[in-house]
Amino acid sequence: MLDNLNVKGKTVTVDAMHCQKETCRKIVEREGDYLFGLKGNQETLHDDVTLFFENTPSGFDIETFATLEKNGGRLEYRRCRKLTQ
Repeated sequence: MLDNLNVKGKTVTVDAMHCQKETCRKIVEREGDYLFGLKGNQETLHDDVTLFFENTPSGFDIETFATLEKNGGRLEYRRCRKLTQ
């Protein structure tokens, strides 16, 4: 689908299922930005990102937003972190 969309100057958001190198590459090549969900099913990437946020280099600011809600009989915790330099 990305081959047919104009994403220049836009932000593409996708769930964790589409958190793939090829998807990132296509968006960047077309001069867009992206916001991807990340879950533990991409263990190496998840671990790398977790390590980065736990040991953020100086000069970066982190904002964290979190929600907790009951959905389908279970509690769902979601956390979003925004990193700026």
